[in-house]
Amino acid sequence: MNSSSVIMVSAIAVAFIVIVIVLFSKLSKMQETVNSSLNNSIAQIQSSVNSSVAQSVSGSIDKLISSMGSIKEDYGQISNKLITLNEIS
Repeated sequence: MNSSSVIMVSAIAVAFIVIVIVLFSKLSKMQETVNSSLNNSIAQIQSSVNSSVAQSVSGSIDKLISSMGSIKEDYGQISNKLITLNEIS
């Protein structure tokens, strides 16, 4: 192989290496963008789920408190009727 062939092969190899480095750099930037986008999406999903769970729990607690109030009223009415029955007896 003569020196011009060696120089040409070396130049092609260097050009190939530069192209590969540039492509890997762009790929790395794209990966960072995708990761950032995924992280934002995950954060939004977590926030939405947390909000839904909080609303559901709050609604359940409100229903429970309402039921307890109703039970308390029923107990009060029963107590009044028992007192009346005791007075009659």
